[in-house]
Amino acid sequence: DRYSTITGSVSGMNLPRTGEIDVRKEKIKPGTKDDKPGHLLSGDLKNRCLQIAHSCELYINYSSVSDDDRKILRKFRRQYQKDPSVEFLLNLSVHDLVSQPGWGRKSVTWLRSFQKRLLQLIGQFDLTKKPDLYTPAPVLVSHGLMDLGPDYIDWALMYDFDHLLSGVGNELRSIAMSRWAYRCEHQSLEEIGGHLGKTRERVRQLESGFNELIPTGMRIAPSVLRYNLKNYPDTHFENLLPGLSSCFTKKRYFYEFLDLCAKNSGDGSWLKTQWIDVSQISYLDIETIFASHPGPICRQMMIQKLQEQFNLKCVQAVQVLDYFIRSEKIAEKNGFFQPLVLRKNVAVAWILLDYPKGLHWADVYRELRRRRLIKSHQQEERLDASFTENDRIFLIDQGTYCHKRFLELNPELQESLICLVRQYLLKKTSHTANLQAVWVHVCQSVSVDYFILRYVVANPGAGHGLYFDGASRNDTVSLKAKAKRQTFKHSILDIIEAEGRPLSVEEVSKKIRRKSTNMVSQQLQALRSAGKLVQVGANQYDMRRQTQTGLKIPPG
Repeated sequence: DRYSTITGSVSGMNLPRTGEIDVRKEKIKPGTKDDKPGHLLSGDLKNRCLQIAHSCELYINYSSVSDDDRKILRKFRRQYQKDPSVEFLLNLSVHDLVSQPGWGRKSVTWLRSFQKRLLQLIGQFDLTKKPDLYTPAPVLVSHGLMDLGPDYIDWALMYDFDHLLSGVGNELRSIAMSRWAYRCEHQSLEEIGGHLGKTRERVRQLESGFNELIPTGMRIAPSVLRYNLKNYPDTHFENLLPGLSSCFTKKRYFYEFLDLCAKNSGDGSWLKTQWIDVSQISYLDIETIFASHPGPICRQMMIQKLQEQFNLKCVQAVQVLDYFIRSEKIAEKNGFFQPLVLRKNVAVAWILLDYPKGLHWADVYRELRRRRLIKSHQQEERLDASFTENDRIFLIDQGTYCHKRFLELNPELQESLICLVRQYLLKKTSHTANLQAVWVHVCQSVSVDYFILRYVVANPGAGHGLYFDGASRNDTVSLKAKAKRQTFKHSILDIIEAEGRPLSVEEVSKKIRRKSTNMVSQQLQALRSAGKLVQVGANQYDMRRQTQTGLKIPPG
């Protein structure tokens, strides 16, 4: 790898180690071949130093130099659009420097003294040894890739940032710490400007100038930091670097700080791939995962569903799971997740996933109390709102519900049923009918269960202009919104009218799927008393107008 190549090239050249290069011991006599104008040092010693600077990719740590040095280095950066390397500074001659506009005698004096200091520091540089912690960051920083442990990265970044803050003025330190939410609360530009008596723009300029020092003020070079942290793609950086993350009161700025130290941007930003504002993800969205998967869900599937539903990275999905575990909304046991609290309609759907043939509503409530999925006490009474307003379940029998997952309905049958219902309603003057009568008409063309038709009308039918009202056990379908509810008596009248002949009590009960003929007989008697039906024969009923039409009036 690249690290082995660099260390091998350094050790293979037999380059001098700590203290072996001493510029003061080198004697440069005037008039010799080593005395070239513009360079502090030439010849073999300079070449060896340049080889080390090139092989180790040495750069300057801005936090470890004086303010005057920092100003001139930043001037180099503005002119050449990049940070000057040690190799570039050693190769720079006085003639090359003064030929550029804006550089004068003071710059030449600085260059000579700085080159001399660099040569002394190169003699003390050892790539194979990591800089000690709890000591100021070294002036020379290697951009050569090397393996650093997460503990070293954690404390090195924290210590160097503190050292960088201590080297600036009190005003700039206050601005930097407030804007980064570092060991204090985050403040806006207006709030800081109000405290310091400065404009918002001036505070922004000071903050921008300080942020330029951060990537070049650490003992770990940006390329080295990227190389090491990319070895942990599935590990949350808050857990990997606990010391540094605890210094930021807002975790968003912790990831922005890491991106700035590593010079990350775009899609490779750790702020985009690692950090997520969990408050933007509602637990109501997490409930939909449980409402469509039976039983406890394994960790891998839970992470996969979160990634698909919210377009998250793996570490972001893990962060969401950890957040809801801490909130006591979900629980993990042996690598499987199950909900602790669910809304009533979602809890009903989750329970019905374990019963492909459906479950009575009373049994559903008993299961809810047994699993303790809802906090409020459920009374032993029919609560239609928990079921009819749930788009995840459907009615399969009187009082019995099933999950939509077990619904067997192909798109062709669905379209056919909707067309038949609309045709029937268009024939009615009010464009409204009881679903029982509609079902009798539909069964003449397609054999379908009543509750399948009920589901189609109530759910997909809404997108085709059908309005369904299933309250009070009177299933009404209409082509108009807020139509008058059609009761059980309206259904009996529509069935008898559609048949065009007298029907017995047993025939009416069979058509409307009623096992008890007593209730049907009571409804027929009520309609006869109201003058809507007439009784013909012992136990048969017919529409009054149909009976009058069929009478034969004798002549005279």
